[in-house]
Amino acid sequence: MKIFEKFRRRRKNQLKRFLFLYIVVILFFLLLAFTAFENLDAIGALFRKGETAEEQRQRERAEAINEALKYKTENGTSADETVVWIWGTHETVFPLVENQLKGMKISYRKADELTECAQAQVLFVCEDDFTKEQIQWFDRSRENGMVLIFTDLPKETYLQDEQFLKLLGIGRVKGIKDKTGLRMTGRTLFGDMKECEREFSLEEVELGQCTEVYASALGEQDKGTKTEDLAPVFWRYHTLGKAGDVYVADQVLMENQTGMAVISFLFEEIFQTYMYPVVNAYCFAIRGMPYADNFSSEYLQSVYGRDALGAENDIFFPELRRCEDRYNLTGTWYSSERAAVMQSKNRLIQYYLKNIREHGDIIGEWNEETGALYLEDAFSNRLKLWDSSFYWTENGTVQLPYTDLPADDYRDVLLRDLSSVKGAGFNLVFVDMRQFLDEVGKAGWVQFAKNLETVLGVEQEEIFWLDRVSVKEAVYRILAYEVMEPKLTYGEDEIGIDIGNFSGEAYFYLNTTRQIERADNASVSRISDDIYLVKVTEKISKIYLEH
Repeated sequence: MKIFEKFRRRRKNQLKRFLFLYIVVILFFLLLAFTAFENLDAIGALFRKGETAEEQRQRERAEAINEALKYKTENGTSADETVVWIWGTHETVFPLVENQLKGMKISYRKADELTECAQAQVLFVCEDDFTKEQIQWFDRSRENGMVLIFTDLPKETYLQDEQFLKLLGIGRVKGIKDKTGLRMTGRTLFGDMKECEREFSLEEVELGQCTEVYASALGEQDKGTKTEDLAPVFWRYHTLGKAGDVYVADQVLMENQTGMAVISFLFEEIFQTYMYPVVNAYCFAIRGMPYADNFSSEYLQSVYGRDALGAENDIFFPELRRCEDRYNLTGTWYSSERAAVMQSKNRLIQYYLKNIREHGDIIGEWNEETGALYLEDAFSNRLKLWDSSFYWTENGTVQLPYTDLPADDYRDVLLRDLSSVKGAGFNLVFVDMRQFLDEVGKAGWVQFAKNLETVLGVEQEEIFWLDRVSVKEAVYRILAYEVMEPKLTYGEDEIGIDIGNFSGEAYFYLNTTRQIERADNASVSRISDDIYLVKVTEKISKIYLEH
């Protein structure tokens, strides 16, 4: 009996031990399940098929941007004190002014009647036809401290009005003259004077005292002439006392990308220390390559001595890839034969694809019927030919502006691109390969390639601060730029930055004559003597200036 009792006690102890083990195992699995649940996102990231670190970064940024878009849609745009007004009916200049103010996140109001603008501190006048009463209104408003910005010279009739001439700082009218170029002083851009060729006519004037010229027209005999001795196209009239300044810019500046630079410069000039957001993206896009159609023609044989694929393989592709490598670019290739190219068994085409993938390039779609150029992405996007009404989004689609690259003087391209970069911190070098494949285009590839390399090389030196990124990355940056609502607070020795709808990072230009001591939650890089690129990495940041 004692033996049985001992056996029963042993069995009872074993049951207790097993029960304890069961409890430990159950608790372990419960803990494992809880940990997995808490880290579903991280675990999911590990098992996403083929997701690279860059793809993961873009996905996370897309999620952040989506949240910002959702918040902005649900809550609207925050209101603040409006000091800037726009008045006028100019069909090309008015939309450019309005869209540039939007991009710079400057609150503004539009007025149908000039008398509605009485509370304005800064007034953009997008008009060239005035009544006598309106001229008198301008004069009274300036005397009371309003800053007036005329975006075109008034019609010839009003240039006979002595009161109006005095208001604009004009001493004498010389009449209509033909011009062949433009010169913009370094202050309007990034420190260096720039010139370009452009044929136009304007009402040439001679300025009076208390004026400062920022841009001038060039004639055929004006090479090397001092800026103050040229015909002015953009100037300021300033008098002592409480009277506001008057700025005048001719339409020849304001209806092109140079107008973007003019507007951003104006706020730097008016407010001395000033910040505004930018995109920070420099892109390289090619339309019409790679292609799979191997056709031949008399034109191809006479110019290149090859058929279409031979020219692509031996001439076009090596040069474009050389530009990418030499100037640190990530290309985006828009092909009308994307499906055929991706499925092709042709060894040359397979070589292109392998080379493109290894370099991190992307192949987008080109619809020849509609002209649409776009990437398959989480956000609808397209390239759009720039005009004065361009804006970054339209009906939910991100738009990236481009202009055709000419095969002639690179200085024309440089001034255009610098103006776009000054206005928005964005540039896209666009190459259209269609013009080199048939006699209709009759474009010379050798001269074009030479000019392309010149532009890319000069801009590598002149626009060194912009990140060279793919179009796909630029789409994310444009969205982040578009949805954010920065609130900037200018103190005596500091600038506070609080970004509504912040999506991970944001970029600004800062113009100040003061030295920067340090920055919290931001990095600052000098562009020129008084201009800096600021990268903000948190919703709230601060920049400290020297005492």
